[in-house]
Amino acid sequence: MLQNAFPTIGKYIDHVHMRNGKPAKVPPKIEKEIESKFRELMLLKKRGINLFFTDIDKIKEQMLKELNNTQLENSISL
Repeated sequence: MLQNAFPTIGKYIDHVHMRNGKPAKVPPKIEKEIESKFRELMLLKKRGINLFFTDIDKIKEQMLKELNNTQLENSISL
């Protein structure tokens, strides 16, 4: 359900789901449908109709801060 969607970054993805020893992939047609419906949900959210169960704005802000801190740390260590 798209209402359960939340932002994340690569470090929190610990494995790839496998089917018969191969990475599970979302078929392109379904991927487009998911993206389209997600955009619709985001537009509704902008209009004040929030159908998400999570506070995606807060999670996104935290993820962006973490990414920025990581990029800053990486640039300093170079």
